[in-house]
Amino acid sequence: MIENCKIVKLKILAVIIISVLFLLQTLESQGQSNIPQEAEEGIYSMNYAGILNDFTAYIYKDSVYIPFYETLSFLGIYYKIESDGIIKGYSSNADTSFEVNFNENYVIDINGKKKEISASDYFKTELDVFILPGIIEKIFLVSTGVYPNKLLIYLKSTYELPLLKEMKRQKKYTFITAKEDYETANLPLISDRSFKIIDGGMLEYRLGGQQSRESRNFTYMANVGLQLFGGELQYNAFGNYEVKSKMGLVDYNLRWRYFLGQNDILNQVSIGYLTNTSTRQVSVLNTATRSKILQGIQLSNETTRMPTSFSNFIISDKIEPGWQVELYVNNQLYSQKLSDNIGYYQFELPVKYGNTNVELKFYGPNGEYYRKSDFISIPSEYLSPGKFFYTLSGGKEIVSGEYLFNGKASVGLTSWLTSSIDYSKVYKQKNYDFVGSASLRINGNFMLSGVVSPDRFYKGGLRINSDYLGTYNIIYSVNKSVDSAAGKEFNTIEVDGGFPRILDLPVNLTFRAINSDYADMSTTNLSGYLNINIYSLMLTGRYYAYLTNDKKSKTWEMTHSINPQLDFSWYDKPKFLKFLGNTRFTLGSIYDLNGGKFMNMDFSVSQEITRGANLKANLRRDLQSKMTSINLSLMMNLTNILANAGCTSDLKGNNSFNEDVSGILGFDSQKFSLYLSNPSGKTFLGSGAATVRFFVDRNGNEQYDDEDEEVKGVDFYVPNGTIEQGTPEGGRRVYNLMPGGRYNVFVKKESFKNPFIVPKMTEFSFVAEPNAYKNIDVPCYMTGIIEGIVLRVEGTDTSGQGGVKVHIVNKETKDEQTVPVFSDGSFYKSGILPGNYTIYVDSMQLRVLDCEPQPRFIDFEVRSLADGDYVTGLGFAIYPRTTSKDKSAKTIPPKTDVKDTAKTQEKPKAKDEEKAIGKYDRNKIETAEPTRIEQIISKEKSFYYRFTKDTALSKELREYLDLLSKHLKANTNIKVFLTGFTDNFSTLEGTLEISNKRCHVVEEYLISSGIEKSRIICKGMGSTNPIGDNSKPEGREKNRRIEIKIE
Repeated sequence: MIENCKIVKLKILAVIIISVLFLLQTLESQGQSNIPQEAEEGIYSMNYAGILNDFTAYIYKDSVYIPFYETLSFLGIYYKIESDGIIKGYSSNADTSFEVNFNENYVIDINGKKKEISASDYFKTELDVFILPGIIEKIFLVSTGVYPNKLLIYLKSTYELPLLKEMKRQKKYTFITAKEDYETANLPLISDRSFKIIDGGMLEYRLGGQQSRESRNFTYMANVGLQLFGGELQYNAFGNYEVKSKMGLVDYNLRWRYFLGQNDILNQVSIGYLTNTSTRQVSVLNTATRSKILQGIQLSNETTRMPTSFSNFIISDKIEPGWQVELYVNNQLYSQKLSDNIGYYQFELPVKYGNTNVELKFYGPNGEYYRKSDFISIPSEYLSPGKFFYTLSGGKEIVSGEYLFNGKASVGLTSWLTSSIDYSKVYKQKNYDFVGSASLRINGNFMLSGVVSPDRFYKGGLRINSDYLGTYNIIYSVNKSVDSAAGKEFNTIEVDGGFPRILDLPVNLTFRAINSDYADMSTTNLSGYLNINIYSLMLTGRYYAYLTNDKKSKTWEMTHSINPQLDFSWYDKPKFLKFLGNTRFTLGSIYDLNGGKFMNMDFSVSQEITRGANLKANLRRDLQSKMTSINLSLMMNLTNILANAGCTSDLKGNNSFNEDVSGILGFDSQKFSLYLSNPSGKTFLGSGAATVRFFVDRNGNEQYDDEDEEVKGVDFYVPNGTIEQGTPEGGRRVYNLMPGGRYNVFVKKESFKNPFIVPKMTEFSFVAEPNAYKNIDVPCYMTGIIEGIVLRVEGTDTSGQGGVKVHIVNKETKDEQTVPVFSDGSFYKSGILPGNYTIYVDSMQLRVLDCEPQPRFIDFEVRSLADGDYVTGLGFAIYPRTTSKDKSAKTIPPKTDVKDTAKTQEKPKAKDEEKAIGKYDRNKIETAEPTRIEQIISKEKSFYYRFTKDTALSKELREYLDLLSKHLKANTNIKVFLTGFTDNFSTLEGTLEISNKRCHVVEEYLISSGIEKSRIICKGMGSTNPIGDNSKPEGREKNRRIEIKIE
């Protein structure tokens, strides 16, 4: 028994010893890499749904191993390292959980199915686990494709991974937020208003003529605008002349208006031809006030254009704590928040004029989901709370010749109540006209309005808004004045509305009914419009009816008719007709329901001959008079003019011809040039324009000079402005600008063809001038390139530290970029904007490595140079923490505006601070290998080209490539880097194209010699980083080169 006990104890002791040894072995191996020696390192890109991410991969036995943790982070998949070798997480929610066990070599996919993996499917490093893409396929049920020649890995999924969901959400969020702020954003003002005695000049003209057997007449119209004494001078003239009678009509008017700027007291002063209408309607009841035309003076604080933003609304409620709440505006994601610890959430939503659909979506932590929606309607007559606008006018009324005064005022009392008054008084008369109105918004769907004129009428209206059922108005009027037609006082009730889509079909219906009730009779007008769209076919029907009721005789009379019309658009044509544009056929008629007969028939064909040219033929038959007429017309919508010509005939010798031409002529006083423009979609009557030009600022003075080069094809957006299409010389023009108005410009950075060119500003604003072209020149610069190295120092050994990341932070904008470090410790980054930067090594990765860097931070500057700056020598050395503590060198604490993957700050270790500025000083590292960087740099050779556009291989270069290919075959772990350069005797796009072609010619030669494409890295730099003076022939020859570097 004792012997058995001893044996059992010995077995237990053996098990314990073996377990301890195994644990020690595990701890010893923990953090060490088991990368196969034959594995080659490379930079691969993963493409998922068009979203790219670069990372370091390993090529081993013709297979590509990708970093597991970094791939999960890129795809937005949540994971947690439970213990060494065991990873758990989920893809979208708890129902898509997964598990990876590298200890027992199995995975559990998102459907809960267990699958085996092999030990050869992965290998571990200090910071990640490199796996075959097939493991990703097994876990997440996706498909992958590896393309070594393109250094690319494609990933496809039948469902949306978190990355795509987040990208779509962020894209919608960014778009909607930016769109809401487009007009109201307070962007930097780069061109304010300027006072000039006389400037600019715009002419909007129209000339026409008509000729028939009986007559010939001509018509003209001209609107002339100038900037005079800092204000807007507008002259309008129009008239006609009949040749046979030698008689004509001429009329004109003149107005001068001065803008004082956007303020609440006085915004504009006008003298001359005036109208008392305001920018906005003061009531939904259209006959609230009488419009008056005066010759006189006007003062107003009205804005120059109707604003689009109304006010901010607060949306808040209470749900469960920790729920995610998404706010959608007009079916687009606007914002998202988490409810607080007691369940409250709140959004501040800027609401625009018009209809706004609001939807809230709620996501619980365990997959719960529900939503609710609301509807907000803000008609144009409502003012923001606290806003007050007035217009005071006085002078001689054009129609009556009487002198009168008119005043209008509107005030936004609350977000749901706006009130307005209108007062008119004729000189030397006791009577006056007063109109008061109020608009009350009950909620998002119901609004009440009332208008009172004590001597004329009382009106009340109800508006009902629905996103699905349409908009409906009911207006009731009590008219106290005598109506000239009936001779009696009368009341009216009006109802109108429409269904936007009936049963979600492409069918919409609108209607209107007006009933006027007099003492002895009543009248009713009915109209309806039905529209049906089916692909290229459109069917419309209009209904008209007029009813009268004689109250004395108690008799009814009704006349009604319908107007059916069929339209068909022919887009897809046979090949021999492909040169023609759209063809449209229209057939219509009027059917008299009283007589039960068709009144006429109309048939027309409209053909788009070419872009901007349209030919139309029309045939009409009057079925009652048996008369037939034909009409042929041609419209030419050209770049600079709009022209129309037509002829009409009754086929009995009565023919007529007409033609007209219209356009805009603008004078740019700064460039002293004339511009012709098509008037379509543009308004020049009392408006302004601007010319926006982008250029490469070669001398850095931010002004366009002769040596500067214009950058064409840049797209930008100007809210409430019309941008000219195309890429004209001298910049793109913006029209329809209100004088004195401040306009925001948003530049689309992706529209720059050369990625190395960036504008100084991508968002800015300017103030439009009256009747003048304002020139906006935007300087652009070449971006810079930086390179450096991260070395790991352990005792007397120095080696490059790959796998870590460095962060680059712009000191002014606080924008941050992350750059991966190659396996030899070097890093490289292009496209850096000019400015002052700080660079540092990721602190979380340093803690994983248990190292500290010296220096902690490096400050450097990317200068604004014509050909871009090239910053080198950014070097870090990282030491084990125990070694670093004993060193005398001081470090600086992290700055609060610098962020990386570590979320905590480290305390400074000394009061003295040390910064490495510019080039890294290797002498500060006593144990560093002194010639490592020099060895890397020395392994390069340059070859030169005789002419600017030369790309062919010289004899010397071919001989070198032959030797190089043999060297690469003998050393399979070496890669070759090709960098092409050229002089600046071409356009920026041209130099980039030539330098890239030089690289590709060398690349193709090496590939034809048996070198794998994955071992060749090409980069065309254009005319950047010149080593010679481009103003001298020998300097240009030095710049026409290709650099070949092997590592």
